[in-house]
Amino acid sequence: MVTKTDSDGKEKELYAPVKSALELLFKPFGVGLIAVTSKRIPDEIKERLDKDSLFYAKSVRLIPDIMGYLWSSRKNDPPIFIRPGLIVAEVKHGPLRLWDIYQTKMYSELFNSQIAFLISDTRILVELRRFLDEHQYMLHTHEGSHPLYIGVLANPRAPVSWYSISWYPYDPFALSSAMRAKRNAPDPAET
Repeated sequence: MVTKTDSDGKEKELYAPVKSALELLFKPFGVGLIAVTSKRIPDEIKERLDKDSLFYAKSVRLIPDIMGYLWSSRKNDPPIFIRPGLIVAEVKHGPLRLWDIYQTKMYSELFNSQIAFLISDTRILVELRRFLDEHQYMLHTHEGSHPLYIGVLANPRAPVSWYSISWYPYDPFALSSAMRAKRNAPDPAET
């Protein structure tokens, strides 16, 4: 059984800044709700979860730090890599380990999330980055069909508007404007 331990409380201090940063990033795409779920999953999210998964997760205390639900907004289509559905995020203080990736993948698959995030306040160690560069399959769940993104939150104690997340292997939110511009460009074959 996996249990959450956080002797110094540093990880818990990151929950609110990470939640706020994700809310800002998802806002243009129609977030229904993003919540810190390490202690309790709000009813609005529970309603969207598979009852068997929820029962099992609660019985063995396997709950991600943050969960949310995204649905597509009519104003701004989400980037191609951001699909409507459940979001899970695991938050870590300090350097990430391979185990943290597996833990995030487990949450994603247990709750059948569309997208998973592993976010730390410390940059990715060179050894882990090098390993992931050669083993990109590690950043997918559900047999490769759902992405897992690693983020490094900068300025977690700053005002919300100053939050910055650096993403690995790429920024899933930055692709949205380029993809939209390309999709809205006239087709050269038609001109």
